Amino acid sequence: MGLLLHRGWLLLFVCRPTVTEADTLVEVVTNIKHFHDATVETFTVMAKELKSAKEAKTAAKVEQWSNDWLSILGVNKGLTGLAKDFVFNYLGRNAYHDVNGPLIDSLKKVAAVAPADAEEGWDEDSISDLLFYLKKVCKEGKILFKSDGSLYQMLDELLTLVDTKGVEKALIKAL
Repeated sequence: MGLLLHRGWLLLFVCRPTVTEADTLVEVVTNIKHFHDATVETFTVMAKELKSAKEAKTAAKVEQWSNDWLSILGVNKGLTGLAKDFVFNYLGRNAYHDVNGPLIDSLKKVAAVAPADAEEGWDEDSISDLLFYLKKVCKEGKILFKSDGSLYQMLDELLTLVDTKGVEKALIKAL
């Protein structure tokens, strides 16, 4: 009985909840929400700019991409579809983690081109760099992710969208 009690206490000690991670999770979720809100706003402004430039078809594509991939709910699309694809097919798998360096580097470069001070705004060079690295993210992701998955489909559609005439000017105005 004493050994069983000792093992019980040991199990409780090892499995105790770690409260210090709660703040980190809250910060991560907050950052994701801010990123999501800013991205939705950027695509909304881009669509309005394209409509005012008489580019209704391109504006519809921008709105469709935003609705498909930035929505909260979805089975194969939206943030839940993207998360499902990543968790079920890539998270914790060596086949992904051992070769994802170029994608991670490209994502970091997209983040690095953003002006450090929001008051500075975006200049032509930083917009050009943003588009270059955004396309690189799409291309690296398409190499890495399965062609029948949500992540691949989202990146493929984003690459097509970024390469569409008029999108660059609308993006400049949206940022």
